[in-house]
Amino acid sequence: MRKGVVFCAGLLVGLALMFVSQHLTSDQPGATVENFSQFLERVETDKLKEVTYTGGDEIAYVTTDGKSFVTTAPPPTYAYVGLTNRLVQRGVVVKAKDPR
Repeated sequence: MRKGVVFCAGLLVGLALMFVSQHLTSDQPGATVENFSQFLERVETDKLKEVTYTGGDEIAYVTTDGKSFVTTAPPPTYAYVGLTNRLVQRGVVVKAKDPR
């Protein structure tokens, strides 16, 4: 019985952490967390309206249908140097926030 209680408690803590990371990450209220692959797919299919580099490896973005998302670029970030040019070429508004 004790193992079951510990398992349930661990499961609840894990679910709470997942909720917090998906809904309270970044200073982008209402932004949903997506993985970097999903972000790149949106780039390639012209479904992005605006991208904001928020400091560090975090990228916030708004899709053409007005939904807000946030993702984290995998290290090393400099591997994606051409990403900004690709976004601009596709007509995406690119912004950057001062990480301070």
